[in-house]
Amino acid sequence: MILDAQKISTISQLAVDAVNITGETVAITFGTSPVVLPVPLVTLVRELIAN
Repeated sequence: MILDAQKISTISQLAVDAVNITGETVAITFGTSPVVLPVPLVTLVRELIAN
């Protein structure tokens, strides 16, 4: 849901540094607050960062 509230320009400009992977948890930081991603998105984000 939090991604729906973001402008496409904000999402497209996210850097790898905005993604925090800790064990099985993946979070993306928008501004100052990290948002923990749900399981389906975790797999996609991990694949995107790996490539």
